[in-house]
Amino acid sequence: MFKLFAAIGLAVAVPTSALAQPPLEAFAQREDRQYSALSPDGTYLAYLSSDENGAEALVVHNLATGELQLRGTNAWRTVGIEWSTNTIVMMEAMFHSDIRGVGIVDISGRLSFDVENGLAPEFVRQPTLNNPNAGQMLGIEPDTGYVITPVRLDSGQIELRAINPRTRSFRRLGFGGEDTVDWAIDTEGRAVARLDYSQTRNRTRLRRNTGENTWPIIDEIEDAQVLSYRIVGLLPDGDLAVQTRLQNPETDARASLYAMSMEDGQFTALLSGSSELDLYEVIRDPWNNAPAGVMYRDERRAIDWLDADLLALHDEIAELAGTFPVIESWSRDRQRILFTTESENAPRQYVIYDRVHSELVPLGSGYVALDGVELPNRRPYAITARDGTAIPGYLTTPAGDGPFPTVIMPHGGPASRDYGGFDAMAHFLASRGYAVYQPNFRGSRGYGLNWESAGRGGWGRGIMQHDVTDSRRHLIDAGIASADRTCVVGASYGGYAALAASVYTPDEFQCAAAFAPVADLRRQYRYALDNYGRHHWVITQWNRVLADQDNRAGSRMLEDLSPMEHVDQITIPLLLVHGEHDTVVPIDQSRRFEREASRAGVDVELIELELGDHWLRINESRMAWFQAVETFLAEHIGE
Repeated sequence: MFKLFAAIGLAVAVPTSALAQPPLEAFAQREDRQYSALSPDGTYLAYLSSDENGAEALVVHNLATGELQLRGTNAWRTVGIEWSTNTIVMMEAMFHSDIRGVGIVDISGRLSFDVENGLAPEFVRQPTLNNPNAGQMLGIEPDTGYVITPVRLDSGQIELRAINPRTRSFRRLGFGGEDTVDWAIDTEGRAVARLDYSQTRNRTRLRRNTGENTWPIIDEIEDAQVLSYRIVGLLPDGDLAVQTRLQNPETDARASLYAMSMEDGQFTALLSGSSELDLYEVIRDPWNNAPAGVMYRDERRAIDWLDADLLALHDEIAELAGTFPVIESWSRDRQRILFTTESENAPRQYVIYDRVHSELVPLGSGYVALDGVELPNRRPYAITARDGTAIPGYLTTPAGDGPFPTVIMPHGGPASRDYGGFDAMAHFLASRGYAVYQPNFRGSRGYGLNWESAGRGGWGRGIMQHDVTDSRRHLIDAGIASADRTCVVGASYGGYAALAASVYTPDEFQCAAAFAPVADLRRQYRYALDNYGRHHWVITQWNRVLADQDNRAGSRMLEDLSPMEHVDQITIPLLLVHGEHDTVVPIDQSRRFEREASRAGVDVELIELELGDHWLRINESRMAWFQAVETFLAEHIGE
């Protein structure tokens, strides 16, 4: 059982200046150094940054010479960076495409960048529709540097390939079925097991590779409305490492890592789990394809290391640095390490540890304009809901004594959550004099299946929305929030919650601001059906969270829970901001809502972001959202 107290560690020492009001741009820029990864020999550090126009770009930093290479990613949205050889770095990325007869779907792929000649070929591109591991890098062949990735053929069958990232030539490693979603790869890059999940039959099958082009079934689960577990790697003893939620008294149905026998598919041991949190991420050693540790995230990030050498390395860095490190990446020989340090009120700091010279080399943070700036205090804070349940969350307060003008800021998802540490929007608004509360309402992910399931059927008029409303009431009673100066601000599902607050509880808040909100549940549900099909797990999840059932959510219920249908009840000013290239929640949702609300006499403004998407991927869009919120709040609840 992993003990979370280790995540507290020692306070991170960062220089501070007098509490100031940094410019908006310091907060609204894209975080620098995302997905940082060291090359196998430790010579290069690759990470995601922005170019001079604020667009996404790959940076390769030569740690020996200090030279930087910059490469734009064009229309791709990068979601991961890894190396295949000492000079070839790869980006796992996605973009959207309108496929005739199918609709708009995610396209997943791999781009490679050769630091020696600057070439950046695209070597795999796959739709993710009914193909959840399309384009993923499952591992590296240690002798060749070839990338092991699944590819869906025109026949629908999945083919596992080892692809040369320079030439795009490939070698076939094996075949899966139409329903194959996961593979287990050994240290030599061989496929030893695969997981099939049929969304039409609701059936999970685990198959083992016998080495004779046969894949006998070793475990089968019928009536599986969603995927029962995920393969995350192969253990040294030959068992599988799988991520799942079991009714284990040690973890209480929280996402944990288990060992599973390759002989009969039985769970044999709990490798890592928590009595408080779902696991956040399984850390894979990029040089041997094996699971190396399990990350948990709450107030801070902490890793339960499965690899004894990496655990010892963590302790070595902690003693030398005098703080609690989070190891992010390492060279093949583990002599050069990238780690970060974290605190509640400062962006994480990146540091290189050179073991050969016992030297620490600070690289700065992902928000360089905020380095050394003293920011408002952000801390864990639980409110009490109307039924007596404690709702965890995070409270960020400006300097001085309350009550403050206050922003309630529910997260998106809704199967997501907010975490501790630096938060760009929360710290930005608090620097402008607002208290900001981010409730991890029932239905949030990260606290286990029971907490997540408690939100089912709780949209709009239900418990998820009540937890948002009760956050305001609690903060007023606690003397933190000013009763006549509160606003709800959110994005995606959080944007829906903001609109729902304006419809169902207009007397509670003085205003509401929403980025990319779901305004019409009927249209959004139909959009999901058109893109995924009625048997897809996405639709199953929609039904569960909306109606607390596996069958289709009813049209009448969707209408009742849609802010679009109740604009005549809105009495507070609204701000809508939406990107024209949003393929998750189409901008038509906001355009139609703004039109109907205006006809009903609502004080509503819609700002359309010409280059904006659902993730505020470019700096121009992020700054427009931050600026719009700052102006809107100052007008309606500011001093």
